[in-house]
Amino acid sequence: MGLDADSEFGSIPTDVKWKDLDKTRFFVFGGIYFSLTTCLLYPLSVIKTRQMAASEYSASEVRGLRGILFTAKRIRQEFGIRGFYRGLGTVVVCALPARLLYLQTLEFLRNRGHEVLSGASYQISPAMVAGIASFGAAGVASALTQSVTVPMDVISQRLIMLKNSDKRYSNGLNLFAYIIRNEGIRGLYRGLFLSIATFVPSSAIWWSGYFACQSIIWSQDFIWNLFDQESKLYKSLSVLGVQSTSAVVAGIFSSLSTTPLDLIKVKIQTEETKLGSSNRPRFLSVAKDVIRNDGIRGLFRGALPRMINTSIWGTIMVSVYEFLKQISKIDRSLG
Repeated sequence: MGLDADSEFGSIPTDVKWKDLDKTRFFVFGGIYFSLTTCLLYPLSVIKTRQMAASEYSASEVRGLRGILFTAKRIRQEFGIRGFYRGLGTVVVCALPARLLYLQTLEFLRNRGHEVLSGASYQISPAMVAGIASFGAAGVASALTQSVTVPMDVISQRLIMLKNSDKRYSNGLNLFAYIIRNEGIRGLYRGLFLSIATFVPSSAIWWSGYFACQSIIWSQDFIWNLFDQESKLYKSLSVLGVQSTSAVVAGIFSSLSTTPLDLIKVKIQTEETKLGSSNRPRFLSVAKDVIRNDGIRGLFRGALPRMINTSIWGTIMVSVYEFLKQISKIDRSLG
């Protein structure tokens, strides 16, 4: 298959525009596939949360790959296999509407930004256009979804940290009622600004890095030589390889750059504070406490499982995401 008249090095040959998607098909199948992926990778989120928030784990115990194995062993000993799935129900239920809102906002704004930047009078490279458009769209999309994801994080993380001896609540609904009764609605939105400060740049960095990296790779002649082969296997492998590489690179950069903020956010969100109390954990006090006890490296507790989770999630997610766009593409030739 050769390049069509509108193709050029640096453009992404498989990208489907938002206006060309069957939205119902995209969201129905997307909800199913992304929920299954969440279930598959959830244990890594549990390990990350416990490494960040559990004070009984020293910084040296949770460092590196050994730290992941150590934390997993402790979870298994204390809570059994079910301990790896605490809070999963809350995440699956809440993440579905949040993800649909996120993807709709992302795709719409990314395509609009791409159109505006591509039509600009000054010259912008395809990689720069892809990066800028995706950065802005992902940032806005992530900010909009925080109204759903912050309460989800507060509830799921407290369930993850719940001790076996604590019988005050046993599931997400019980905990939701408990927080409203004892901490008020503000309890559900604890760490809201930190969540925005963490996930808006993280999401923006991930998507801008993903599309910019794709654009850079597609600008290489040898990739197009593989893609132009008649064999469908060569085409599929070249596209999958580019997408997976871009997802891993984006995941590493986005997770490492925002781990300290995420750690402080998790500590604040898992801390209980009675309604009306002025003794709430603050950003600076939590940060100073972490540095005093564990040094600067303490701010990166949970970085490895977070990076692995983000990279694997990103690789699976973009493969499913791009697949969804292909199967949801409206066939204009039939109209």
